[in-house]
Amino acid sequence: MQKQITLLITGFIAVVASAGGLAQSDALDCLITPSETVDISSETMGLINLINVDRGDYVSAGEVIAELASGVEQANLVLARERAADQSEIDQAQARLRFLKGQESRASELFAQSLESRETLDQAEMERILAEHAVTRAQVNQRLAQLEMQRSEEILKQKTIISPIDGVVMHRDMRVGEFVNETSSIMRLAQIDPLYVEIFVPLDFYNQVAEGDIATVRLRPPLSGDYQAIVGVVDYVMDAASGTFGVRLILENPDREIPAGVRCEAVL
Repeated sequence: MQKQITLLITGFIAVVASAGGLAQSDALDCLITPSETVDISSETMGLINLINVDRGDYVSAGEVIAELASGVEQANLVLARERAADQSEIDQAQARLRFLKGQESRASELFAQSLESRETLDQAEMERILAEHAVTRAQVNQRLAQLEMQRSEEILKQKTIISPIDGVVMHRDMRVGEFVNETSSIMRLAQIDPLYVEIFVPLDFYNQVAEGDIATVRLRPPLSGDYQAIVGVVDYVMDAASGTFGVRLILENPDREIPAGVRCEAVL
């Protein structure tokens, strides 16, 4: 009789645990992955002149990781800067305008005294108007020179390759002296803080897992360690074949002590 009561109590506890969600002992298989992987390429073609990092190096977003040969682009930028800084055309046009304004003023005074013809006054006015247009044209030319300088700067920037993320170099695919085109992959970077933990959860527990829930992630031997993670994604599309749905955990890894690409167990 006592044995039957014990079995009934055990069964009742199991039912309650099932109704309330995943039991603490129900560890689910999971996989720790980088939160982002990026294949680094170049938006322009050229020879690789410098690579600053190698496999296993940690890089920061905005850090220069490679450079292409850029001698021609640097020379073009120097030339464009000289043109943009040149004020001589504007100064010349403004000096001519001041002179012609003075001539027009004198011609107007003489015309008022009937000492100059109307034709002479009209000629002076026309030359003054043309000089004003010459000043405007010189100013436009300088503005175009400044835009050309900015264009040369942008072209030169294309020869410098920077890291778009904080991450680690997974592998290098090219070496100094090799030619890069638009489809070449120079290296691959992986962001490992935070990490993603991918889990497939039985469909029975779909309504019991929500974004923001806390989960425990346990590394499998020979690694060890328990870590807290947050549910970041709950899939809306199920896998009919396995009767599961995907859940992604976000696992902070500021000290980069947790490796990516390893299997684990998760308790939701």
